[in-house]
Amino acid sequence: MLTFLGYASAILIGVLFGLFGAGGSILMVPVFVYLFRMEPTYATFQSLFIAALTSLFAAYRYFQNRNIDFFWGFFVLSGSTVGMALSRAAVLPAIPQSFLLSTSFDFSISRQMLIMSVFAVVLMAAALSMLSKSSDKVSATSIPEETLQDMSMQARQDKLKLLKIWIASFATGLIVGIVGTGGGFLLIPVLSRIAFVPLRTAMGTSLMIIFINGLTAVITEVVRGNRLNGVFVLVFLAISYVGVQIGVRLSQKMSADRLKRSFALFMVALAIFIFMKELLRSQIK
Repeated sequence: MLTFLGYASAILIGVLFGLFGAGGSILMVPVFVYLFRMEPTYATFQSLFIAALTSLFAAYRYFQNRNIDFFWGFFVLSGSTVGMALSRAAVLPAIPQSFLLSTSFDFSISRQMLIMSVFAVVLMAAALSMLSKSSDKVSATSIPEETLQDMSMQARQDKLKLLKIWIASFATGLIVGIVGTGGGFLLIPVLSRIAFVPLRTAMGTSLMIIFINGLTAVITEVVRGNRLNGVFVLVFLAISYVGVQIGVRLSQKMSADRLKRSFALFMVALAIFIFMKELLRSQIK
């Protein structure tokens, strides 16, 4: 029964990639650990490869609809890659395994709970920013797409704007490197709100970045000697591909404003889920 639910979840994961250009990766590891009974480290490796190829399927559909901006994709990728490398090499190892918050009650918080809670707060803040009425005046959904494209082209010539976008991408990479997932959720607001990339194009571009990052991580793991479960990967990919097709079609049918609000609400739900999961984990311990 659990295995059946696990494979059924592949459709949901594919839908999230196709609809929002993000979201599938963060659900994959819990599915693999709790429904397929995989060891967490092994589950993470399997998810990297599946997320990379699933995002490639979805990115290709967005590419067919001309919803990928290669300039901003590789520009943002450069900043986020540097941020991820720095956080994995220097920031994450410097974070203690636990923090003692109260000596009187002997209350401490683990490094994982702190990291995931901060990530949930960042997700919530980004979502509320997208949902706020004040943001509608300058959002990528309230401006005609042709105007946005002109603004995006102008931003490419503005050195100060380029620096701002690169720093935002770098900061996103720092967070993703520490948390280990969630890049798509944080990159899409950078692309749409700072680089003025239309929302659908931001989602397609995010998928391209997820694919490149995922493929790089998989190659690194293979070089280290880790191996994939070929049969499982192929079956899960085939099922998730169906979800990708559904998600992309839904995305193309939704208005830009409705798509933005749906994406923001999903971020809110995900932030609450992460926080509750970490709270429950701490209570069990």
